[in-house]
Amino acid sequence: MFAKNKKLTISLCVVFLAIVLVYRIATPKDDISSSEKIAKKYVESMLAGDASKAVSYMSKHSVSESQYETKKLLINALDKKLDDAIEEYKEKYGSLWDYEVNIIDSVEYSAAEYYELCEYYDFEGIIIVYLEVKHTGGLLFTHKEESEDFEVLLAKEDDKWVVVAW
Repeated sequence: MFAKNKKLTISLCVVFLAIVLVYRIATPKDDISSSEKIAKKYVESMLAGDASKAVSYMSKHSVSESQYETKKLLINALDKKLDDAIEEYKEKYGSLWDYEVNIIDSVEYSAAEYYELCEYYDFEGIIIVYLEVKHTGGLLFTHKEESEDFEVLLAKEDDKWVVVAW
């Protein structure tokens, strides 16, 4: 009886390990660092006109030191600016305007390299993420494709990456 249970246990372990191995091989590796993901999500939320989400990626210091006294005031002002920016994109590319955000590169700096900024705000590190936004739109005879580059400055604050400026 014990030999049957032992064989069954070993067989189940082998099957389980095979499933884990297949899953690890089949799952694409995510080479994007967490700071790059935050920068990309931040730019995407801005282009989507989602001010609330964009502000959620910002450093608490970026919010508190903005010209707006509260987070709600900042979101409200940013909503208006994003609406205007989106309208400009739609005027340029048409109502079918679309975009794709791609990460070009990122450069990480130590707290010592940005000593004053890190010391003043108690940041643990700084990274600049470089992104490209590819815009497309128009119709068959008016099709447009252009791209623009963005730099997003992030800082490590309370063990997570947050947007300081762009």
